[in-house]
Amino acid sequence: MKIFISFFILFIAISTLSYAGKLQMEGSQFDLSAASTTTCKNKTGNIHGFIEREMGWSYGGFDIPISGAKVTLDDLHRNFSDSTETNSDGYFKFCDLETSYYLVTANKKGYDTAKYVLPFQRREKGLNYNYYPPEDASMQLYKKGKSPEKNSKITCSLIAIREDIENIKVTLKGMQTKYKVNLTTDTGLISEFDDLKADTYLLTAKKGRKTKTKRIKLEKNMIYQFYIQW
Repeated sequence: MKIFISFFILFIAISTLSYAGKLQMEGSQFDLSAASTTTCKNKTGNIHGFIEREMGWSYGGFDIPISGAKVTLDDLHRNFSDSTETNSDGYFKFCDLETSYYLVTANKKGYDTAKYVLPFQRREKGLNYNYYPPEDASMQLYKKGKSPEKNSKITCSLIAIREDIENIKVTLKGMQTKYKVNLTTDTGLISEFDDLKADTYLLTAKKGRKTKTKRIKLEKNMIYQFYIQW
């Protein structure tokens, strides 16, 4: 029995080291540029990421890349769409994009669909912004019918140039689920809401007499990111 346990531990350790060696990481984040097989002419207008299958500690604590997944990009403000497939590392990239809101959709036979809505700010030379919306649209896919009920996420970022945006009360309320959470912004200016069910949510940011609202239709397996100009 002791021999079997020792062999099992050794197998897990070797598997972990072997798979870890295939991943290139920068700090706690994947080095997206290292996995790229697509060369973009303009490095300031790109959305990229990894499509992976969540496996947890059964595979050494790493997620397994999904190759051959179809990834579709839709501009929510313009009549523009594009599509690509993930490479052997589960990596995808869309190049030379304009400032807008984008919907990234990942599909693979045998898996539930995942979606990512994100604001994208093209980094034009000469402009000095203190905040750039994220360009990493990595997602996890679950086996068909195996997606958790509470696996969606909303992230709201507040942006202001001359106004104090600390101590703003942010409230997220679900219309059907009766979900309600109150937060107060700090210097991070980012409000995150995890483990959400599919629902229509109303986000309200309020300070004094000033109020901003945003209605979000959140689907299952969706990450929804946006910013509010305060």
